[in-house]
Amino acid sequence: MEETRTRTCERDVPSDLGNTFRPTMLNQCFLRTLDHTEEEERRERDSKAHRVASVDHLRRSVGAFVKPEPPEGMGVWEVTQRTLNGSQFYTYSVCNVGEREQDNWLRTTFIQRRPSASRVFVELQFIVRDCNSFDGASLTCKETFNLFTSESDADVGTTFRKGQFKKVATIAPDEITGKNDLRINTETRVVENLSRKGFYLAFQDIGACVALLSTRVYYKTCPATVKSLASFPETVAGGENQALREVSGACVDNAVSEEPPRIYCTVDGEWVVPVGQCQCQPGYEEVKDACRGKGGVRLNLFNFALKMQKSTGPRDAAPIGRIVIFS
Repeated sequence: MEETRTRTCERDVPSDLGNTFRPTMLNQCFLRTLDHTEEEERRERDSKAHRVASVDHLRRSVGAFVKPEPPEGMGVWEVTQRTLNGSQFYTYSVCNVGEREQDNWLRTTFIQRRPSASRVFVELQFIVRDCNSFDGASLTCKETFNLFTSESDADVGTTFRKGQFKKVATIAPDEITGKNDLRINTETRVVENLSRKGFYLAFQDIGACVALLSTRVYYKTCPATVKSLASFPETVAGGENQALREVSGACVDNAVSEEPPRIYCTVDGEWVVPVGQCQCQPGYEEVKDACRGKGGVRLNLFNFALKMQKSTGPRDAAPIGRIVIFS
């Protein structure tokens, strides 16, 4: 089950709200709660080295979403703009629960894909109004919306063709917002088998009362690491067709191996099953994932003094015994 955040905003969502849904009211409440949680969330995300953010569409990107010109019979989402700590914040909402046969679409701008990232994650923060809070005014009210995606090798601008999108998932909230409180849900879905230069995301409403607060798109990587004196580069995690991605490494300086070291990167961004072990060359010892010359600084300075004696002669060379003060 995905993480769910609960916020109470009785001052913003009064008990006499009745059948009227005001997205702006919910947005204002969310902005105040976001101010206290955003920095904490960012620190938590940054601490996970294998999670690499690709796009954060709603929080700070101006024009990150496109309200496409709808064909006849289709509607669009409404956008609300606010300022938080000097940055622009956008929220998209729709609430046509009193009308039948809703088909409202919201599409992102073009998202360029890293060539090796065939699998991305879509993290959504959103609010869904409880259909029962409309006091039976709408018999067609829904409490879900749909996530779609479409791949492309170039940006098509505002052109929108519904048939080019394929459904990823139906998004349902763990908690719904009533008359007197605000329930912010966080759900994550996976988009697999991406192969073209970029892609779009789209959201379809079919009769819910929903506000989309944040959309974050990211992929996972195995971070650069050193294991058994072998260095491995940062590697994008594979997808469902490649649960383990084999990665070749190289021995650190002054280390050798009988066979090339390798390791496997999982879909969750973790390193597993290292194969081949590097060992320090003679005269070196392992110290914190590196091979250091035995004797450390003292040995190096001793060798330096010997070279100085050979080049300048014994009369001009400093006494070797003084070298110990540098160790």
